[in-house]
Amino acid sequence: MSWQIKLSPKARLDIEQVLDWTLEQFGPIQHAAYLALIRSALDEMASDPTGSRATHRPELRANVWVFHITRRGHRARHLFVYRISETNTIDVARFLHDSMDLIRHLPPDYAAEPSDD
Repeated sequence: MSWQIKLSPKARLDIEQVLDWTLEQFGPIQHAAYLALIRSALDEMASDPTGSRATHRPELRANVWVFHITRRGHRARHLFVYRISETNTIDVARFLHDSMDLIRHLPPDYAAEPSDD
């Protein structure tokens, strides 16, 4: 089963800023590689949002999961923060560096369960 991924405006901005910084700091080859890692992670998350690369983080909020984009041979320091809806939707709140305080960067509505809209 494939899930629908909904990126919040903040998550889209996070991705854009990370890719802009990667391009500026490391050039077009690393930019393309990081973009490929992000896309691969989203594809994997869409096929199994609770799979082996996903981590349930109930200490943050009841229905919060994280999905790290690092892969064997491809170091990365970012992860997706999301929740899973009963309507086969993955609501991605943020795309954050793994050293960040995740609870501080969650949207306030993540205290509630996801809506089915």
